Amino acid sequence: MCGICGIFNINSQPINKEHLLKMGKLIHHRGPDDEGYLLVNTDENVIKHCHAEDTIIEYKTKLPYVLEDFNANLGIGFRRLSIIDLSPAGHQPLTDVKNKCWIAFNGEIYNYIEIKNELIKLGYSFSSETDTEVIINAYLEWGNDCVTRFNGMFAITLWDIEKQILFCARDRMGVKPFYYHFDGKQFVWASELKQFVKSGVIEPKVNYANIHNYLMMSRLNVDKNTFFEGIVELAPAHTLVVSSKGIEIKRYWDIDETKKQYGLSDADYAKGFEEIFADSVRLRLRSDVPLGIALSGGLDSSSIACIAGRFIQNPIKTFSVYYEDDKKFDEREYIHEVLKVGNFDPVYFTANQNVSFEELTRFFYYQDEPCMSASPFSAYKNNENIRKAGIIVALNGQGGDELLAGYHTYFKYYYLDLLKNLKLHKLYTEFNLYQKEFKMSNADILKLFSKIGLRVFLSDKFLKQYEYKCDYATRTYIFT
Repeated sequence: MCGICGIFNINSQPINKEHLLKMGKLIHHRGPDDEGYLLVNTDENVIKHCHAEDTIIEYKTKLPYVLEDFNANLGIGFRRLSIIDLSPAGHQPLTDVKNKCWIAFNGEIYNYIEIKNELIKLGYSFSSETDTEVIINAYLEWGNDCVTRFNGMFAITLWDIEKQILFCARDRMGVKPFYYHFDGKQFVWASELKQFVKSGVIEPKVNYANIHNYLMMSRLNVDKNTFFEGIVELAPAHTLVVSSKGIEIKRYWDIDETKKQYGLSDADYAKGFEEIFADSVRLRLRSDVPLGIALSGGLDSSSIACIAGRFIQNPIKTFSVYYEDDKKFDEREYIHEVLKVGNFDPVYFTANQNVSFEELTRFFYYQDEPCMSASPFSAYKNNENIRKAGIIVALNGQGGDELLAGYHTYFKYYYLDLLKNLKLHKLYTEFNLYQKEFKMSNADILKLFSKIGLRVFLSDKFLKQYEYKCDYATRTYIFT
């Protein structure tokens, strides 16, 4: 998993290193294998690579302690979960062989081998087998545009010594978190909200408007704002550059509408999707530690398991949760069908619906924010089981149904689109097939089209007009 954090006082004032150290310790669970820090005096261009309590012995014995006397206005922290190159060479923050940049990186670049081979041909040399070092050299070769070449999930912070800038980036889908706070003088960033709130680095203030949107309108993560005023997310597919002049944010990727392919048969579309999907799974199997699959029995995780079986010869451990006290959530019959077709070693976790307050408290400590259903808690319990089995990397199908409109709730948006574009015959044909397939009652039909009507009325534009804002003096809500 790994985790990052940092403080950059662009007005040259010294940072509070106690705050930086606390930010790192608060995410021990993200990176129990190693800990590292970088301190920089940007005015004098002096850099100190430092150790802390959990730093591996190879570096702890030769680096100064992070709290030793040194006047730094930039501090970068890192916690490591070792996945690629388990040797001490994977320690972060990491510099390139010519000491031009320093990086702290959370995530994995799946096509790092291909990029590395390209960079070697361009004359770059490497001192490790990590994907982290590939990022540094890619940045040195292609600058900020290096992120357009990465196939992976990542949150990157990189200090460019020559340009005196802090380069930050987040992956296309926002898989890896990147939160930040900037007040014009101090830029603070972290992997988790608790690093801001519990470290003392800033004074937390509740974002009442965001709480209202969640409780009253079931809206979560709809924009960059969090449940705390002044702490925001770097949007997916964006870079952020910090310098003495302030911050600059740019989008580096979006879906290219010009590359749509029309007129293909369903079989052609299916074949193209399978090729992309299979290659995606293949790349994600790159790991120097044991790997498993979270198998729920749904189409997404089942598809991943079956594709992974094409590339791995040894039995793949699968991990599943089932509930004996509620058969609605016992999907073992589907899981068993998947296990029949592959070389799998299944592990099950049995749970019930009686959850203690202590368990929920622990879950939300790691979750950091509220969630929209009990599904994340079930995944959390399964992940506990995975970790106990010594598995470090697990593939799962989270997000597959959302991406491919696999839930029934998405049909109403399809019908709404047909209605808006006056494709009434298509609407009638599609809905008639849907009704027959799922044997909908008149009440179900009424419910579905009521939702479509509400969606027309309560459009995003309409909701935006009536979003609540909070008057902090009186703690009351006002319309904008």
